[in-house]
Amino acid sequence: MKEIIELIKDFEGIIGALLGVIVTLILTQMLKSVGKIKFYIKENEIDFINAEQNMIGEYIESKVEDRNEATNINLKHTIEIYNGSEIPKIIRDVKYSFYYGNNLLLAIDPDDKSTERYTSYSHYRDSFLNINLPPKQITNIEIIQNIKTEETEIVKNCTKIYLEMNNHRGKKIKVLLKKFD
Repeated sequence: MKEIIELIKDFEGIIGALLGVIVTLILTQMLKSVGKIKFYIKENEIDFINAEQNMIGEYIESKVEDRNEATNINLKHTIEIYNGSEIPKIIRDVKYSFYYGNNLLLAIDPDDKSTERYTSYSHYRDSFLNINLPPKQITNIEIIQNIKTEETEIVKNCTKIYLEMNNHRGKKIKVLLKKFD
């Protein structure tokens, strides 16, 4: 036992330096990951639409103020996301969520507006799946979704609309988009 204590005394400076380096590395890594993801809503369009068929069979859409008269809902949002940490982070499973009080009524995946492409008779968009957030930078996203008649009937009863997603650790993040009275 005395031999071990003498050996430790002989290498006391080296052991102290190594422990100092290890503690510094661990603290540096921990401090780099500190920082929140912040959301800034730049464009917040929630349009309630009434689509009626005319004599020829074409659908004519018009915005309505009373959501109970709506047959469709168009959602369009431009959001700036700031990653305040010094490491890249990811956002996954982004959804528009419609709540009545604290009860989830419906969750819908948004589409990525930046992938929109047109053909002669229609247009296509890819689903918005995830986004990588570089450190100390703002990332701009544009999401859009057109909610059809069946789902609109459910959404008419909602009191709050959130954008919900999971962060890099799997924790759910909720950003309030609209609250109805």
